[in-house]
Amino acid sequence: MSVQSSRPDVDAAAAAIKGIWFSVKGTVHSLPEVLAPDESVQVLAVAHHDRVMGVLVLTDRRFLFRAQNWAGQRLVTHSFAEITDVRWSGGLGQRVLTVFIGGWAAEFKNMDKRDGQHLADCLRHWCQWYAAQASAGAPQYAPGHMPGHASATMPAVPVSSQYAQPAPALPVPPQHTQPTSAAPVLPQHAAPYSPQPPSPDPIPSQSPSPSAPSSGGGLFGRRRREAEAEAARLGDELRAHAVDVETLRAENARLQAQLSSLLGVDAARLVQETERIGRTHAERLGELERIDAVLDAKVEAAAVRAERELYGTRQRLTEMEAQAQEAERRLTTARGALVVTDDLTLLQEAGIYEYRHPLADAVAYKAQLDRIKEQYKALTKNGRAVVGVTEWTVNGSAAEGRRMVRDFSKLMLRAYNAEADAAVRGMRPHRLASLIDRLVKSREAIAKLGKTMQIQVTDQYHRLRVKELELTADYLAKLEQEKERRREERERQREEERLEREIARERGRLDKERNRLVSR
Repeated sequence: MSVQSSRPDVDAAAAAIKGIWFSVKGTVHSLPEVLAPDESVQVLAVAHHDRVMGVLVLTDRRFLFRAQNWAGQRLVTHSFAEITDVRWSGGLGQRVLTVFIGGWAAEFKNMDKRDGQHLADCLRHWCQWYAAQASAGAPQYAPGHMPGHASATMPAVPVSSQYAQPAPALPVPPQHTQPTSAAPVLPQHAAPYSPQPPSPDPIPSQSPSPSAPSSGGGLFGRRRREAEAEAARLGDELRAHAVDVETLRAENARLQAQLSSLLGVDAARLVQETERIGRTHAERLGELERIDAVLDAKVEAAAVRAERELYGTRQRLTEMEAQAQEAERRLTTARGALVVTDDLTLLQEAGIYEYRHPLADAVAYKAQLDRIKEQYKALTKNGRAVVGVTEWTVNGSAAEGRRMVRDFSKLMLRAYNAEADAAVRGMRPHRLASLIDRLVKSREAIAKLGKTMQIQVTDQYHRLRVKELELTADYLAKLEQEKERRREERERQREEERLEREIARERGRLDKERNRLVSR
C-alpha cells in the first residue's frame, strides 16, 4: 500500500498491509492527526467495527481504531493496561479479532487472515510485556523512550513467514549500565518513529461518530460480485508485487552481507559498489511504487464505476415499481367500471343456471369438493403446485439460490391461494365466469412477477382450483334448487292439510244436517 503521509512509520506500516486496503486509504493518510509526535506506529490492519470500515492501529503506547467517511469520524482508543485478553478467529468463515477490555468484548470483523493474525500476535506480546512491567513494579516508560537508551531493546515477537521481511543491518546502540526491562520488538517492516521534541501525552480518545450503514447487494449482487472479483484480482497483483519487494529486500540484505565480508577490500571500490547497489535498489523500488500507484488508480476507478452503475440501476427499479403501481391502479379502476354483458351471466342472474358438473344432489357436490381439495393439497405437499428454476445462485451459493427460489415460490403460491379462497368465499352462481377470469389473471400476474426465476403456478394445480370454483357454483345452485323444492313441498303439504280440514268441516256440517233431518 502506497501512502504519502507526513509520518514514515505510518507509510512503513501501511506498506506491510496484505489485504484489500484502497477503501481506507484516506483514513490511513490522516492518521498523523490523532498520533502524538513521539508515538510510533507498529502495525496496521483493515477491519469492520460496529458496521463501520476503518483501520486498526497498534502503536508503542496504545491500541486504537480509526474510521473516516462521509458521515464523520470515529476514534476508539485503549491503553495496553486496559486490555485483559486478545483472541483471534481466522478460520474459513468470518475472521474476527476479539479484544477484551474491562469485562466487555470489542469485535473487529472481516479482517485479512494474515493481517489479523500478525496484529493479534503483536498486540498479545505488547499486553504481556506491560503486564510483566506492572507486576514487577517497573516504571511504565513508552518503548523507545526509556532513560539511558537511544532505542529500547525489545524481546522478539513471533511473526508468520509472510511478514518476515529482511531489512538492512542497523548499528547497535551503546549499552547503558543501568538495567532496564525489555519491551516488545517490532517486525522489521514497521520500525518505530520518534521525532524530536517528544510530546508527553498521547492524543486522547474521541467520541465515536455515527456509523454509516452498509449497503446490501440484494437483486444487484451480480454487479457487486463482479466489482469484488476485480478488487480481488488487483489485490492478487499487489501481493505479487509485494513478493517482488520482499525479494529485492532479500537481495539487498545478501549484498550488504557481502559488503560486510569485504572489509579488507579497497575503501573507494567498496564505496562505489555500495552506491551502485543503492541506485539499483532505488530504481527498482521506484518502478514498484509506480506500478502500485497505477493499480491503486485502477481499483478506485473500478469501485467508482460499479457504484455509479448500481445507483443508476436502483433508480430504474424505483421508476419501474412506480409504473407497476400506476398500472395496477388503472386496472382496478377499469375492473370497477366493467359492465358484464355475457348472455350466460344474465341468464344466471334471472335464475336460469346451467350446471357444469351435473350431480344427483348437494351431498354429492360436497363429496366431490372434498376430493378436489385433497388433490390440490397433495400437489402442494409434493412441490408440484408452483415451479421455478433450480440453477439460481446467491453470492455464488447454489443452496442459497434454491432456498430463495423456494421462498419466493411459497410467497407466490400464498398470493394465488388467497385469490382462489376469496373467490370461493364470495361465490355466487351468476358470478362464476368473472371469478374464474380473476383467478386466471392472478396466475398470469404471478408468472410475470416471477419471470426472472421462471416461477409460475402449474397447469394441473390451476385446473383443480378452477374446477373447485365450478363445483362450488354448482353446489350453491343445487342447494338453492333443493331449498326451493323443499319450500314447494311444504306449500303442497300445507295446501293438502287445508283441503283435508275443509273436507272434514264439510262432512261434519253434512252429518249434523242429516241427523237433524232424521230426527224430524
